[in-house]
Amino acid sequence: MARLSYHFPWQNPTMIGENKLPGRNLALPFGEEDAFSYDTSPFKLSLNGLWRFDWRQDLSRGLDLACTLPAFDDSAWAEMPVPSLWQLEGYGKPFYLCSYLHKDHVSVKKHKIPTVYPETNEAGVYRRTFTLPANWDGRRILLHFGAAKSALEVYLNGAKVGYSQGSMTPAEFDVTALAQPGENQLTAIVTRFSTAYYLEDQDMWNFSGLYREVYLVAEPPVRIEDFFADAGLLADNTTGTLKLSVKLRNESAAPATVQLRAHLDGIEVCSKNVLIAAAGTVDLLEEASIANLKPWSAEAAQLYPLVLELRSGEDFLCKKRVRVGFRRVEIDGNVLKINGRRVILKGVNRHDFDPDHGWAVPRERYYEDLYLMKRANINAIRTSHYPDDPFFYELCDELGFYVMDEADVESH
Repeated sequence: MARLSYHFPWQNPTMIGENKLPGRNLALPFGEEDAFSYDTSPFKLSLNGLWRFDWRQDLSRGLDLACTLPAFDDSAWAEMPVPSLWQLEGYGKPFYLCSYLHKDHVSVKKHKIPTVYPETNEAGVYRRTFTLPANWDGRRILLHFGAAKSALEVYLNGAKVGYSQGSMTPAEFDVTALAQPGENQLTAIVTRFSTAYYLEDQDMWNFSGLYREVYLVAEPPVRIEDFFADAGLLADNTTGTLKLSVKLRNESAAPATVQLRAHLDGIEVCSKNVLIAAAGTVDLLEEASIANLKPWSAEAAQLYPLVLELRSGEDFLCKKRVRVGFRRVEIDGNVLKINGRRVILKGVNRHDFDPDHGWAVPRERYYEDLYLMKRANINAIRTSHYPDDPFFYELCDELGFYVMDEADVESH
C-alpha cells in the first residue's frame, strides 16, 4: 500500500509548496448582470461545513494513502466542522508558547535544526464530496484553502493536487484537470508540525486544522488573473491618483484580443485593447486622475467601488470588484500626517482569535471587536504576528482603521 514518507514533505525545509498557485487578489469573478457581494458569487462554491475526520498520532510509519481514494469507506469516521481547530473539538491538546519552540516535537539543538519528530507529530485527515455546478463547464476550477496549520497536502478523486506550508495565508490550487462532472471526492491531510514551525514561533496558542474558509472558484479561460489598485491623494485633498496594475491570462489554445475597462464609482478610468498570446499573460499598468473625491481616513472612511470588466468584442468574459479609499500618508519631521492632518495613533495589538473557536473567528466576532474598538476611540490595529482573515481588512476599510499588517514570519 502506498505510504506518505515522513521525511517528505513536512520534514523538508526547502519544500514550501507544490503545485501551489502564486498569491493574488482574491476578488471573486461575476457574470455581466450579477449583483456584487464581498463573498458570494455564482462562480464560488463554499466547502465549509461538516467533513469526515480522522485524527492520527505518531507519523513515524507514515500514512496509508488509501484514505485519499474515492472508494475508501469513511462512514465510521467522526465529523469535523470546517472551519475549526481540532484541539477545540476534542482531539489532542493545545499549548501556549511565548519565545521558544516545543522541544518535544521539534529539535531546538542548533546542529539538528530543522528536525520535526514524526513520533510526536499529529495529522488530521479530512474528507468530503462536492458536485460542480452545471454552469461551470469550460471554466478553470481553483481550490482555495483560507489557511491550514501547519502543513497541508491535498488529493482530489484519488490524485495528488499539491502541498502547502505557510499556515496563516491562503493556499490555492488549479484542479481543472482533476475535477469531473458529478460527484468529486476531496481529501486534505493536515499535519500539526512541519519545518515551517521554526518560522512561525508566534507568541500564542498552538492549534491545528482547517480554520479559515475552504471554497472552489470558477474563472473563465481568458480572465483577470490579478490586480492591484494603488490609490493616492493630491495636496488639495479632492484629487485622487490611481495606479492600476493588472495581469491578464489566456489559457485557451488561440490568441485573444480583449478590452479591459475599469470604472471607479461609475466613472471610466481605464480602457485598453490588448492581444494576449495563446497560453500567455499580459501585465498592464494604467494611471488615472480623478477629481472631486472625498478622502479616506479613520474618521471618515470613504470608499469607492472599483469595477474591472473584460470583453472580447461583443462577448462578455468577466468582471471583478474591490472597494478603494484615497488617502495621502506623510511623515513631516517626526509627525505622522494623513491627508495633511496630524494623526495620533491610538492602537492595539490584536490576535485573529476567538475565545470559543480560536483562529476560526466567526464573522460576528469581527464586528464585535471592531465596533468595541471604535467606541473606545481606537484608530489603529497591529496584526500580531501574521496576516488575518481577508474579511478583517475589508471591515477595517469600511469602519476606518489604520492597519499595520505583519507577515507570517516570527522565529524568536
